[in-house]
Amino acid sequence: MAEVVGVVAAAFQFAELAQKLIKLAREIHSGAEPGVVHRKITQLETLVEIAGKIANLWIQDDALMERILQQCISTVTDLDNRLRRVDVAKGDGFRKKTRKAFLAQWEKDDVEELFRQLNRDQMALLLHRNFSSDNHLIQKVIDGMRQVLDDRLQYSNPQGEDERCFLKGVFVTDPRDDRNALLTRKGRRVEGTCVWVTETDVYRSWLSSTPGSTGLMLQGGPGKGKTMMAIYLTEQLELLAGRGESVLYFFCDNRNPKQNNAMAVVRCLLWQLCRLKPALLCHGIRELQERGGSINNLLVFDTLWRIFDTMRKDANAGTVTCVIDGLDECDEDSVFLILDKLWRLDYDPRFRFLVLCRPLKPRQQLPAANPSVDILRLDPDADEEVNRDVFEFIRQRVQEIANSSPERKWPEKLRLHVEATLQRKAGGTFLWVGFVTQDLQRKTSTEVRQSLKSLPSDLNEIYDRILKDVPAEYRAQIRSLLHWVSLAAYPLEPADLASLIHKPGNAGNATNSEPESDAELYLETEEELLQHYLDFVRHFVFISQGKVHFVHQSAKDYLLRSSRDADPTVEYFRIADLEVAHEERARDCLDCLHRQWPIQIEDFDTVGRKYSFLKASAYWTRHIGRSGMSFHYSDTLHKVTRLFSRVNPLLPCWAYFEHLLEKYGSEAVSQEEGLLVEAIRHDDIPDIDFGRLSGALLAVTTDARAYFGRELDQALIEAAKLPGVTDMVQILVNKGADPNATDKKGNTALHYLAKRTDPSGIEAARFLLSQSNGPIRPDSGNENGNSS
Repeated sequence: MAEVVGVVAAAFQFAELAQKLIKLAREIHSGAEPGVVHRKITQLETLVEIAGKIANLWIQDDALMERILQQCISTVTDLDNRLRRVDVAKGDGFRKKTRKAFLAQWEKDDVEELFRQLNRDQMALLLHRNFSSDNHLIQKVIDGMRQVLDDRLQYSNPQGEDERCFLKGVFVTDPRDDRNALLTRKGRRVEGTCVWVTETDVYRSWLSSTPGSTGLMLQGGPGKGKTMMAIYLTEQLELLAGRGESVLYFFCDNRNPKQNNAMAVVRCLLWQLCRLKPALLCHGIRELQERGGSINNLLVFDTLWRIFDTMRKDANAGTVTCVIDGLDECDEDSVFLILDKLWRLDYDPRFRFLVLCRPLKPRQQLPAANPSVDILRLDPDADEEVNRDVFEFIRQRVQEIANSSPERKWPEKLRLHVEATLQRKAGGTFLWVGFVTQDLQRKTSTEVRQSLKSLPSDLNEIYDRILKDVPAEYRAQIRSLLHWVSLAAYPLEPADLASLIHKPGNAGNATNSEPESDAELYLETEEELLQHYLDFVRHFVFISQGKVHFVHQSAKDYLLRSSRDADPTVEYFRIADLEVAHEERARDCLDCLHRQWPIQIEDFDTVGRKYSFLKASAYWTRHIGRSGMSFHYSDTLHKVTRLFSRVNPLLPCWAYFEHLLEKYGSEAVSQEEGLLVEAIRHDDIPDIDFGRLSGALLAVTTDARAYFGRELDQALIEAAKLPGVTDMVQILVNKGADPNATDKKGNTALHYLAKRTDPSGIEAARFLLSQSNGPIRPDSGNENGNSS
């Protein structure tokens, strides 16, 4: 009870002091800029209102509340003393007035800092877990602060060509847009949650830039609410930032190549700092000019970090606060690079960083630990605080569902029962609560009672149940869908994914295939089918901003887990072997391409847009490249080489042919019929050395005649049609090609060479006529009776 008395007494004392300070501020600044004075006085009046509510309504023991109020009292007392020292009285002479004017200028920065400290304490008071339900006061404080923020947080728009070039070159993504997208996807923070972090000693020490503390890491397992906490902290840091301060942040996202690597992190932080502090652009422009004016010469991690480090040390940068959320969603090399740079920083009161991530892996390569970087662990060190937030999340979420509609309103007894059950089984995980409540929302009161008896114990069990419930007829398609979302280089659009997912027994022309399921009978388009599949795995993946994403990183981790599952149905969906999984994705691409033959070259652009043809032709090479040195499926190589054995608009695929030769060997690739002819036929494609490819095919055997048969003759005829063919004609004849062989029109190689007037064609014709390995018949006629 003593603490309750202490809180009330402190609140009364603070309110009284603040009222006196308001009166003094009005007197001193009567001639000052009205907007500035009004904001300061409004801030103090709001504090008085908060203190009054505490004094009149507080009934709980709370040592922390009393400590915050005592800090407010100390700050207001200091402000009052400083303002009284500069207050000009009526009887002050010229010398005294002058001295006070100099003193006022001298103490201006200190007074501003004291008001900023009041801002911080004001937010701590207002958002304290036991005083977070007064939305009127919350909105009043935030609206007042945003009047200041609106101007201070505006991005600048540099006018110079060099400035624009530098900013355009380093831009990857705007973190404000990323933060808003997260809020759209996850929803707003539940009032009262996350606030406890700002009240911990380690956070306050970090925020006040205590000597020796260079940074703070906030670690927690999956589903602990780290990203929502990062959103909350970046918003609060912006609210509390002074005019000379900048708040930079980056939200890592494993699914997005613009947000999952070290280069993206440093480029984004650099871009944001330059937009907030345009005076710092001179450092980037100087580097740009020294490197020939090409931005590509700057796009190296160490170079960009050095520029960023130079900028943040510049006096014009002021105080810089940097927040990186979800660092573990970057690849391990990127995690090392970022931590290595941050942990090597010496103490600087004008720079502080906060990293939120999962606990780092035991075997993960990391830089040497920095003792000046504090670590706040959500589990197990803050289990009590996290559970309290989860309980509040449950309370509000269950309240929403229970009253979602008059027809399905839950009885009060059921609501309390659901709330208590979820609190008992949540395990401190917001994501688990989100999944379970989403399912409960679809059920009647009777079904809810039944569901509570068999709630999943953790996230993995939720994922297990989802996969077990997938109907057998859709398992292959949904497995392919999940593996595509896991392994694609970029998030896929629904139309692309719909055409790429595996369709069992349907590698030929799609129009001739039989429906594999009832859904295919009544759903008209591939995208409708995709949505049908997505409905079965809504806790795994979802569509956001026109792309298919995992709901949470833990879903991808689940599919990529190393441990084998005893249940064969669940094990079927696991990505047990990455190389095999990439081979399967390549096969999906190849099946997609083969299904859409034949098409006319003039229709290629339309077909490409409509059926994701271009995506399939681009993706298959990436996944083949990651499929290992031998194929798991015996017909994969045949699917690949079919692309090269016909005239088709996918001629760029030939650029990948040399890689296939190197990886799998000429002998394996050359077994596909027609490849030699096609290689020679397309010899005029720029940037592709078909002479070398043809030579590689011919080199697989010492008896090319026996190996290739008539294909060798057709290759000679094709070679005769192309410019610069003397060498190839000689090689083919020496390998056993028959100069008298004819094509379907009855033309020999010599027929085509006879039409040539270029030196290469004439030389090749002379070579054929000079051969003694068989009679050359220059007078032989074709189907039109023409002789060569």
